[in-house]
Amino acid sequence: MSKPEMDVDQHNLLVEEHNASQEKITERAQDIVKMFFLVSGGALAVCAGFFSAGVALPAEVIYPVRGAWVSLTAAMVLIGFTLLLMLGRDYRFGQLNSRQIDSGQQSSETSGWWDVWMWGTGLIGFACFCTGMCFFTYAAWVFVTPNLVTS
Repeated sequence: MSKPEMDVDQHNLLVEEHNASQEKITERAQDIVKMFFLVSGGALAVCAGFFSAGVALPAEVIYPVRGAWVSLTAAMVLIGFTLLLMLGRDYRFGQLNSRQIDSGQQSSETSGWWDVWMWGTGLIGFACFCTGMCFFTYAAWVFVTPNLVTS
């Protein structure tokens, strides 16, 4: 017994629904990546404000602050690279579709390596972001604790 054939309208509807779903996923991913980029840059800007104000940091805060700077800078570079990979993959997909439309022949699919690299750089960037924020939180905790007045 063979599978019943799907009519063209049903197939087109499924393709449209799939494309809409993929578009929403891509938009959400881009929003999340941009948010991490923005928060990382904001945290570095706040820290730069401390340094430019000449605030004396305790010795035990220096290494966590350095770790935060390195981690958040790495996060920003990796997240920027993730956005670049997303753009490259989408451009490649568009080029393949354009060739398929022009020639009328089935084009090869985009390589799965695009997704592997996007996920890899995105997840490593996310780990760097989390590490940097933890370093900054620890440094702020150590910096603020002696200055708190308890009653």
